[in-house]
Amino acid sequence: MRRDLLITAEKEFLMMYPGGFQNEEMQVQVKKHKIDKMHELAVDSFSKKAFDDRETVFESFVKVIKSSSVVSVFEKVKFRDFAAAMTENQKTRLTEGLYQRLHGDHAAGFRLMRDVLAEEKLAKWPILTVVPYYFDTTNEVFMKPTTVKNVIKVFELEGVVYNPKPTFEIYQAYKREFLKMKGLVDPSLAPENGAFSGFLMIMVDSRR
Repeated sequence: MRRDLLITAEKEFLMMYPGGFQNEEMQVQVKKHKIDKMHELAVDSFSKKAFDDRETVFESFVKVIKSSSVVSVFEKVKFRDFAAAMTENQKTRLTEGLYQRLHGDHAAGFRLMRDVLAEEKLAKWPILTVVPYYFDTTNEVFMKPTTVKNVIKVFELEGVVYNPKPTFEIYQAYKREFLKMKGLVDPSLAPENGAFSGFLMIMVDSRR
């Protein structure tokens, strides 16, 4: 990891936005994404108890994807159409995957969700990572392909090789380096993981 570059980026960001994400200009952007609202929705919708009603969990999963400001419109539309046509078997496997991803065997859950979504070529990083991120904004990471590729390249992250085909191993490797970087910067740049991703996106875009 280019720690020197990260520290330089931190200084530049704080010069542009004193106070980090508490800066008035940054707060305008933060409010657009409604992270607190989405976090509350995910925690309520995907608690262990909520999975007693798998049909409602499935409906909530669809709602979160459709409501997310960080998932592209194209992916939302494709997912909406797939969700409307899903068989009961697909719904069952998807919700079981989500349960494991959040509350059980995280790797097995990731792979089960990916395999169901792959049946309609929808096994995309944003769809696979957005709900876990909303559920736990401190420990889970939303992966937007362009940003992730640029962060890996610019900050020379060790042991992370991006692939458009999602795997839990890539996710874990990226998250490990992401959280290391987060721990090195001023807390005002990382009130939660989405904000820190935003900081990284801004800084890598300025270096392209």
